[in-house]
Amino acid sequence: MEEHVKNLAQLCRLCAGKLHRRYSGRAASVYPVKDYAVDIFCCFSTDIRQDDPEIHPTYFCASCRATLTKYSGVASTSAASSKCASTTAGPSTRRVAHQWVKHPEIGTCEACEMAEKTVQGGRPRKRKFLGMHATATTQRIALDSSIDMEEDEFFEITTTSYRHHGRLAPSRFVAPLQSLTCGVCADIVDRPVQPPCCEFLLCASCVFAHHQEHDTCTHCNAQLRLSQYAAPHPLLIRVLREQLVRCDFAGQNSLSGCTVIVPLEKLQSHCSNCSFITDVASTHRTISPSTTVGEIITASAAMLQGDTANKLLAKLITSMQVDGKVEQWTGRRPITWVKITTPSISSSEASSRVLRRRESTLQDISELVCGGESGSASQRVHSTRVMPKESRESLLRDAGVLSEGPASGVGLAIKADLQLPWYKLRKLQRYLREFGVPLESEHAMRQKLHKELPFDLLAREIPLTVKDGNISLCPVVSFVNLVDVVLHYIGMNEKAGTLVGPAGLPQDEIWVKVGGDHGYKSFKFCFELANTAHPNALYNTVPFVVFSAKDTPANLAATLSPYSEQLSQLNGMKWKDKTIKLSLFGDYEFLMKAYGLSGAAGRHPCLFCEANKNDLQHAQSASTPPPRTLHTLKSNLQAFQSDGSRLSRAKEYKNVIRPALFEIELENVCIPVLHLDLGIFPWIYTAMLKDAEKLDLALAKFSTDIQQPSESFVRVSQQHHRLQEAQTELAAQQQEISNVQQHLYFVMLHCQQEDQTAMAAVAAVQTHWAQLKQAAQKLQEEVVALQQSLSTASVDSGPCMSSFESVLIKHRIERQAYHSGAFIGNHVHKALQQNVIVELTSAPVAIVQSYQSGTPSPDETDLLREAQQLQERYSKLFTAYAGCRAIFSKCQAADDQVLESLEEAIREFMTMVRHEIVQRLGKPITPKLHLLECHTATCMRRFGVSLGLLGEQGGESIHRKFKQLRSSLENMNRDVDRLRVLVTQYLTTTLPHYNRMILQPKKRTTEK
Repeated sequence: MEEHVKNLAQLCRLCAGKLHRRYSGRAASVYPVKDYAVDIFCCFSTDIRQDDPEIHPTYFCASCRATLTKYSGVASTSAASSKCASTTAGPSTRRVAHQWVKHPEIGTCEACEMAEKTVQGGRPRKRKFLGMHATATTQRIALDSSIDMEEDEFFEITTTSYRHHGRLAPSRFVAPLQSLTCGVCADIVDRPVQPPCCEFLLCASCVFAHHQEHDTCTHCNAQLRLSQYAAPHPLLIRVLREQLVRCDFAGQNSLSGCTVIVPLEKLQSHCSNCSFITDVASTHRTISPSTTVGEIITASAAMLQGDTANKLLAKLITSMQVDGKVEQWTGRRPITWVKITTPSISSSEASSRVLRRRESTLQDISELVCGGESGSASQRVHSTRVMPKESRESLLRDAGVLSEGPASGVGLAIKADLQLPWYKLRKLQRYLREFGVPLESEHAMRQKLHKELPFDLLAREIPLTVKDGNISLCPVVSFVNLVDVVLHYIGMNEKAGTLVGPAGLPQDEIWVKVGGDHGYKSFKFCFELANTAHPNALYNTVPFVVFSAKDTPANLAATLSPYSEQLSQLNGMKWKDKTIKLSLFGDYEFLMKAYGLSGAAGRHPCLFCEANKNDLQHAQSASTPPPRTLHTLKSNLQAFQSDGSRLSRAKEYKNVIRPALFEIELENVCIPVLHLDLGIFPWIYTAMLKDAEKLDLALAKFSTDIQQPSESFVRVSQQHHRLQEAQTELAAQQQEISNVQQHLYFVMLHCQQEDQTAMAAVAAVQTHWAQLKQAAQKLQEEVVALQQSLSTASVDSGPCMSSFESVLIKHRIERQAYHSGAFIGNHVHKALQQNVIVELTSAPVAIVQSYQSGTPSPDETDLLREAQQLQERYSKLFTAYAGCRAIFSKCQAADDQVLESLEEAIREFMTMVRHEIVQRLGKPITPKLHLLECHTATCMRRFGVSLGLLGEQGGESIHRKFKQLRSSLENMNRDVDRLRVLVTQYLTTTLPHYNRMILQPKKRTTEK
């Protein structure tokens, strides 16, 4: 339609002529019709006020303007003068304007055709004399002027002429007339025409071929055009039809071939039903039943002339229903005849069965033409090679040999999946392009990446605390506007179709999880969308603040404080018709720092309530400690600061020593599910090791197979116990020293030198820090001495304790090489499987039974009974905790039935813990056991979903991804540039549109 409107702009509204937009002085050559509406109506009887701009032109030409001036007395272009002059025009002066029609939806219209046909007017340029060498060109121009008709148009003048089924030589006729022969080919005329200058007949095809090279008559050389030829007189046509002619299958003499003579007009019908063919075939078949069709055809063709023999062969192959090929021996190289049936439908519409049959026929013909199967294959290769590149690629693509090439965006998906930097992706592009699989250009991929992530990363270096308490410039990479980034990711997930509502989440809310964790030399503060199919997946974890330093309270305050207001703005914001709801996740240490608490080693170690360590040892009752809120945290902090900010008195103020980093209520904080496993399972496992150690000591008293003597074994065991206690005390001292040091840095950053009270508080903290350092130094010396004493002997060599490690290694349950051999978080769920629990707890029983021989003594019987009690005790403990974990760690809705099951399972587990471990071994209840007992079910009831949906798994697994990506960026010099590229490359893996293109491995199906 746009092209149609452009064509209308080139035409006159009144006469449909072409407009010439040229200006001569001040007089214009194009005039708008709206200024002459009344004059046009009076002169042309046309009301242009109802014109449609998509149907009618909006201008008229100078010629029509002159008509208006002549017949309407128009003297000026003003509307007033036009109206006055038009009233004097009478009916006799009216003209007729061009009638315009609407442009059709399919095809073209009259206006478009006129716009295309109109050319620039004016007198043609005078042709210059080019000399004698231009004679050929002049003759060519004259010749072209003689061919003033197309072939089909020329043959229309011969519709009244007779056309037989091909040219016939005069010898075929009984009494040929010389007047009926063509003056060009000397055969009897076919579709005869007659020139105006001579009185003889010509074949229409001969005349048209002659005029392709000449512009004269074939006989007298008179100047002649195709349009000057005419059909002959009807009497001549009648004479031609009545000429007697022999059959196509007539022989060389009267004794061979068909002897029938028919008029020319009946020749075609006779040849199609000639009985000579059937007679020849039946005669040869009666001679010898073993005679082949090829022998019959060859024998029959030997009696006939050349063209007649070929017609006979074609007729015989068709009539005798010959399949395959037939060879005709000619005395030299044979001629092979192949029957090809005319197809009724095209191969593009045929079925696969028909296509296979046609392919077989083409293969047979190709082998005949090319000299065998190998020649046919070589010919196909040559034919494919000489094809144009576009046609060859199109053919191979349609055949499925060459793919269309990766879809748009696959390059970024490959980059994200294979963790490729740009320079490695360029190398991959070169290899793929060599094998005909081109990827998008790097420029196009960078543009798409910028379109998906239109926000620039802010990379800088700021002073942060590093190891040993020093302050150094550390790289920090972050987004400037967190709100825009979160809303952009929500929109991308909705566009990709991945923004779904998991079970339990309100349909009118979008839950956004924010949290952080330190790992592999850097701290990452991330956000995750809970409204996805896999909320804890790595591709759903988006970091927006990353810095290469420890997550000390001073570093967290320096890097995360600018985002506190943005998080408050995001919480409760409307996105379309949904409300955004924020929740905080992270390990327990990070959460304590985020809300300004001294740590889990303080007197009030719980984040969610004000319970002290003594309250943790009692079972949950109706009189629960009051919960913490942002208001109570601020009140306790104000009181702590008023008392001089002394850490030694922090326990009197609920261990609140710093302001909270975020204005997120504690009821929106999720319990760290992964770190519950890392705290509770090792706690039970350590108790089981202590009981297994007693078995090893008892077994060493009467068994000679134990490597150590009993007294040495007891001494080593006591030293090992002291080493564990000293290491625990040292870790607590170091944690307290770290807290004091971090508090000292925080107070020094926020106090003024003129404030004497603040300076006194700084001095007191420094003194307390020095005392703690001295005590820790003594503990460190004791630990080193015990380690040197136990370097040659270890209590781990006891058979019962060693059996546990054998089971863990068998099931690939790994422990960290640091952090005192702590378990890896995602391996705890393997250790809590029922078969592993049975094998782990039954290992001491098998060891004790292996040391018994013959009839067991009473001591051996008692030892076996203790091993069986250990198996029963810890099998129940591990199974009970596995039951609790199976409920709160899933991503599911938390209805009343689920909550009742969880509360019952936790109550049963904690009863067993207090009876079997706390009372019997004297181990205290830890803060994580308190979280499980008092806050897990409450947190699930508050959120309405299980804690696995809001947990910290994604924030923990991001460290491994950063480590993998960093290995390809070690060649960069500046740390800030390396961190910026690292974050950018990781963000590529978080784009939902390209994550859907990543190919997942297919599971193998094992045959039974």
